[in-house]
Amino acid sequence: DEELALEAIVENHDDYGVNDFMGKVTLPLHELRDKAQRREAYRVRNKNDELDRDRGRLELAVRWVFSAGAQAELGERRRRLSHRLGTSLGLVKAVESEGEDDSGADEGEEHSDLEDEGEQKSLTEEEQQAREDEEKAKEEELMGYEIKSGDYQIQVHIIEARDLKAEDLEGTSDPVVYVEAFGQKLCTAVVYKSLNPVFDERFIFDLRAVD
Repeated sequence: DEELALEAIVENHDDYGVNDFMGKVTLPLHELRDKAQRREAYRVRNKNDELDRDRGRLELAVRWVFSAGAQAELGERRRRLSHRLGTSLGLVKAVESEGEDDSGADEGEEHSDLEDEGEQKSLTEEEQQAREDEEKAKEEELMGYEIKSGDYQIQVHIIEARDLKAEDLEGTSDPVVYVEAFGQKLCTAVVYKSLNPVFDERFIFDLRAVD
């Protein structure tokens, strides 16, 4: 999905009020499709994602990581679906067996009884066809399950920031980085009185698209 993005917002921490926005980095996640780690010192932009002035740089290392939990869930879903498919097959065989019993009825029955039997047999065949269609659909569903791009995690390493702008009267800042992806938001610890803070913190964001 080309709309998915990771956003890292740098703020100047305020112990007694609202933090001051210092800049942000937005990374479209479709650029990481090769699953390789990408490490780069990104230029910090304004709220409109524009380079209006020199706000410093934020170094990140980001990559998709396969989720073992998603694989386990997929296996369980396949097992349950396979069981449902086997149950359906058993029902179809039962219907076929009933059909065979009906075929051995007394040939000396009256014409009206044969018509009734024909109607019942026709209904049974329709029911059997419906079950066969259901079986085919479930089999296709079983074969169609696969690990999607959504069954991964995003691993984010907030490494450091460099040359941030001073926001305090003392000519320094107390930077903190908020990282957001997939509607989840996490943050680093505050690094007090630094324009070149080293964070060295790692976060993992889960995206589970299997229904």
